[in-house]
Amino acid sequence: MTEKLHSYDMALFSRSFLNCAQRHSIVMLAERRVRVAELFATCHVSSDVILDQCIRKRIPKYDFDFDGLTDADFQMAGVDRKSQFPDNFATARDTVLERIAADGFVLLAGDVFYLEHCPEFRNAHLFHLIIVTGYDAQTDTWAIIDDNPASVLCHYSYKTPDLAAFYNNNSVREFRTYAALATQDTAAALHRFRAHQKGRTDSLVLLTGIHDLLASPWNDPGVLFGHLGQAMSILAGSRRCFGAFLRDVAHQPDLANMADALSDRAFKLRELITFAGLGKMPPSRRIPARAAELAAAEADFSASLITLTQSLEEDETNDLCTHG
Repeated sequence: MTEKLHSYDMALFSRSFLNCAQRHSIVMLAERRVRVAELFATCHVSSDVILDQCIRKRIPKYDFDFDGLTDADFQMAGVDRKSQFPDNFATARDTVLERIAADGFVLLAGDVFYLEHCPEFRNAHLFHLIIVTGYDAQTDTWAIIDDNPASVLCHYSYKTPDLAAFYNNNSVREFRTYAALATQDTAAALHRFRAHQKGRTDSLVLLTGIHDLLASPWNDPGVLFGHLGQAMSILAGSRRCFGAFLRDVAHQPDLANMADALSDRAFKLRELITFAGLGKMPPSRRIPARAAELAAAEADFSASLITLTQSLEEDETNDLCTHG
């Protein structure tokens, strides 16, 4: 099947943290000049949440859940995110075309078993969402954008029967729309950031306790390395997204650079974990030391954010007193 790479910021909009629906929609909204960095106000995800979901509960990375990227967050960024659930693709078709004409795209849910470009094609059933951007009636061809096997967005073409099979045979028949609202509420995004920081806690045990995880006789090394790798991926990707918020919305370039540096450290730690999982390096050799360094950097970053939050609250109080 022919594929063409889609042009976008691969470092920021990666699948390391964002799931398919989040990444797909945010990439398309960014192209339509939505200030998507406002969506990342709460992406300073606590490592305790990552530890609980990835290590303790062993939830797959694509099902990671946190208190961000909600419908309310999209509305603050000027986007009305909605889902519709037609019984079949034939019923959904006209509305899908209307929303593509109005918004430029929709996300269509389905089963990857029926899409040739997916690794699971004719091999496994899995819920997924793809970007649909257009339809050529003369050739009965739909234009879509989706992950290739390397999780890089690419352009593909499918006929109606293929998309109908993808949609109709899914456990959840759904498509999602992203209509532009009249305004974006940057002040609300900053308030959301401050509220999130005030309620945030992080013991950093995911990093400071990694030696104990590796040494435990109760953990299967092969399974543990896989989940630890996913945990570091989420940690790295969330910091990259949060850095975009700090840079573009909060206008804090130094803190944004700190967030990017944390992301780089977490990615390097993930690489070490991957090497250890492949038997190319003893787990105890470098991983605990690098994790401790990352924990210290995370603690410094969190302290700097507390200072910023306090400063923003003082500024707001002074403004109220001045204009009261």
